[in-house]
Amino acid sequence: MGTKNWKGPATSLRAAFQSATATALKERRRNAERMAEMLGTSTAAYYKWLEDLRMPVALLPAFEEIAGSHAVSEYLATQAHMLCIPVPRGRKPAADDIQAVQGTLHEAVGALMDFAAGRRDVEATMSALNAAMSALAYEREQVRRAGQPELDFGGAANG
Repeated sequence: MGTKNWKGPATSLRAAFQSATATALKERRRNAERMAEMLGTSTAAYYKWLEDLRMPVALLPAFEEIAGSHAVSEYLATQAHMLCIPVPRGRKPAADDIQAVQGTLHEAVGALMDFAAGRRDVEATMSALNAAMSALAYEREQVRRAGQPELDFGGAANG
């Protein structure tokens, strides 16, 4: 999940689309023209979707796959009061994974204490709590799946 650098879901739909397009450019080297081409539309239509926040929902999975970001889905899940985590492979956590979760939990408890004392707003507190719950849910699923090894479709069956 990359809990070490995970900042939580975007706080607006526009921010989610901006995050996804920034990831597409930075990590996949895909500019708007290339994104539009890969989605099978014109650059003008693509820009209009982003400006109006009205991308056809049928294209959202392809958009996120091409961009390399699930920021829009994560934002939408958060707005529906749901958590969104990637499906883990079921590996045992390394020490730095556990430390990252611990840090996220520490930040969430601190945010909750600050909120109770009137030093933090609802949005910032919710963001910290969502990050902690997502990190725990991911690690919980890692543990569950560790007992269910995935099938090896590589060379074992072919030998």
